[in-house]
Amino acid sequence: MGAIVHPIEPWSLKVHGAAILAFAVLAGSLWPVHIRPAWRAHQNRRSGVSMVVMLMLLTVTGYLLYYGSGDTLRDWVGLIHWAFGLGVPALVLLHVWFGRRRT
Repeated sequence: MGAIVHPIEPWSLKVHGAAILAFAVLAGSLWPVHIRPAWRAHQNRRSGVSMVVMLMLLTVTGYLLYYGSGDTLRDWVGLIHWAFGLGVPALVLLHVWFGRRRT
């Protein structure tokens, strides 16, 4: 017998999908005005690269969750996606802290 789906789950996934679309626009707009100038100025590179890598990993795992097949793959990818997703706020705070510390 399959797992019972909570009634809020489909809606929360839809909200999550819409939020990531908005975030993708925000992240893309950061490239010319924040990422490129900071990279050229050699500012905050380690945490900045960590942020970009984290977002890339979330994108790949999100894609695999949506399009991947197989319960075993989905279970592992889901766990990885959750772990990285929960780590993003801490990484953002560290990136901001390192940036402000330098100035």
